[in-house]
Amino acid sequence: MSLPQQAFWSAPQAMLVVDPVADRLLEANHAAKALLGGEFDACAAYPFSHFLDDSLPRWASSGDEPLARSSPWSDDLVLLDLARQPHNVEAFAVTMEGGPLLLTLIDRDIRKPRLAEQRLRDDAQPQVVKDSGVLPEQEWQRRLRDNAVAALQRSAGKVSGQGGAAELLGVKPTTLTSRLRKWRIDPREFKHRHNREGAIDLKST
Repeated sequence: MSLPQQAFWSAPQAMLVVDPVADRLLEANHAAKALLGGEFDACAAYPFSHFLDDSLPRWASSGDEPLARSSPWSDDLVLLDLARQPHNVEAFAVTMEGGPLLLTLIDRDIRKPRLAEQRLRDDAQPQVVKDSGVLPEQEWQRRLRDNAVAALQRSAGKVSGQGGAAELLGVKPTTLTSRLRKWRIDPREFKHRHNREGAIDLKST
C-alpha cells in the first residue's frame, strides 16, 4: 500500500472518492463508512445523490466547479446516512486525475462540541505573559485590582481627596469607585482594618 493510500485509509476525517458525472461512490475510507452508516458495498449500491437530499442543489453547483476550477468548499451540506439520519458537514473537494472528486467531509455536529470543550480547557489554563510586552485582558484586570487594593490599604480606605487611593493611582475618584463596585470591594473594610491594626499597635507600646 502506497503512502497516499495509507493516508486515505487511516485519515480521521471522512474521505470519499466520487464520480460527479456518473453520480457514483467509488471509494470510502473507514471514517466515511462510519459517517454513512454502512459498509462500502451497501453505500455504493445507491447513487451518491441519495445521501444529499435537500443539499443536492448545493452539491450540483459544487460538483461542477472542480471541472473548471480547483478545490471548492461548502460548509452547509447536509449528508444523510443509510438510516436517513442527517449530518451537517463541511465538504472540501479536490479533482483527481481522470475526473473523480476526492471529498473530505467534517462532521460539524461532532466538531462543535469538541471546539467548545477545547475553549473551556483553554480558558481554564493560566495565561502566560510572553515577552511581547502585551498583557492578556484577564491578567491586566487582575493587576488593576491588586493595585487598587494596595492603594486602599495605604490610604486606609480613603478613595477621594488628598492622599486618597484615587490620587495615589492617578485616576478620577469616580473611575476608581466604578471599578471597586465591579470588583465588589468595599473601601470601608480597609478603614476598619486600619483602625483595628492601629488599636493593636497602641496596646503593644
